[in-house]
Amino acid sequence: MASLYVTRGTETEGPLTRQALKELASQGKISPRDQIREGMSGTGIQAREIPGLLPTLKKSSIPTRPRGRKSRERVHDLDLESIPLLTIEQKEWIVIICGSIFMGSLLLIPLIQALVNLF
Repeated sequence: MASLYVTRGTETEGPLTRQALKELASQGKISPRDQIREGMSGTGIQAREIPGLLPTLKKSSIPTRPRGRKSRERVHDLDLESIPLLTIEQKEWIVIICGSIFMGSLLLIPLIQALVNLF
């Protein structure tokens, strides 16, 4: 029985038994991109390619990017309230800037009327 090795970036952990590898995976210590190989040398495969090693996620819990017409129908299911698009400070600045633009345009009206009356 060959020993198993897990490579994460530049670090290699092992030798491990199959049972020890499954325990690490169940504890969340193995990511889907970690390389698993048998023996000291050779190339490994990604942990996500080993059936039954990593816990499977429910399809609904995986965030997806909307693509195509059918995917657009699922956009309404997103909870936009849980993720604020703008912070309170950003919203305050937008109100100040828009208010300044509006007030500035109100101040221009008498100036424009005065110019029109000159001609």
